[in-house]
Amino acid sequence: MVFNSKCKECHGEAGQGGILNPGAESGEVPALNPIAASLFNSNTKVFAANIDLFIEHGSGAKGTPHRIMLAYAITAC
Repeated sequence: MVFNSKCKECHGEAGQGGILNPGAESGEVPALNPIAASLFNSNTKVFAANIDLFIEHGSGAKGTPHRIMLAYAITAC
């Protein structure tokens, strides 16, 4: 499962976040839910494309965090 191999280490077992991340603006890795308002769109195709692009290109974390979300460019299984 992609979540277990790529996301769980930083976002936690259930995507709850809260993992310490020194140097990050908030000091921790964010939860996966709620979705960042900048990614949301009422058109489900646009919303899915926004999420895909975020995962593909990684995050633009503020500050100088120890943990950063890498660009994964994951393909469907």
